[in-house]
Amino acid sequence: MVTAKKGIVVKKKPSKKFRIVYGGSFSEIQKPEILLDAVINSNHSNLELYLNRDHKKYSRFKKYKIPDYKNLFYFKDQMSPDEYEDFVTNQIDVGFLSLSGVLSELCVPSKLFDFINLEIPVLGVIKGDGQQIIEDNKIGVVCSEDKKDILSGIQNLMNKKISINSKITLKNSNQIGLLIQNLKM
Repeated sequence: MVTAKKGIVVKKKPSKKFRIVYGGSFSEIQKPEILLDAVINSNHSNLELYLNRDHKKYSRFKKYKIPDYKNLFYFKDQMSPDEYEDFVTNQIDVGFLSLSGVLSELCVPSKLFDFINLEIPVLGVIKGDGQQIIEDNKIGVVCSEDKKDILSGIQNLMNKKISINSKITLKNSNQIGLLIQNLKM
């Protein structure tokens, strides 16, 4: 469970880099590699991508020669919920989530609620209720799996500051009226 710490003002550690985290599962359903594929050949030298899992177990990451990208993306060992919360709130600018296929239209990833609760803007490659939650509440950018679209979404997030208040009430999304402040995962 990840919960925001009440009454604490978080000051991110200064960085010239725009830091994006992916904290979900590594699978063909989530497809976290689409973020890597989008930024590898871009001119975004001011990006850092953090992936919170052991990449060696996910076959789709074998095509990346990790030392070649040591200044672009970092694989972090699985963190405890408290370590992850501290890392995200103190060092990350944007949370990335992706879901592909029909599940994208049927499910809302729990990481979306983690990012909202931790007051982190979202870059989402998602459809359905997840997309609606992000767009209706203006808590990030939704894009397709296309590399150019993902890069455009990153650029949009870099150009604007999105302030997320974890006490927002989500607008009606299939009759879901959730008060994030009381969310318990």
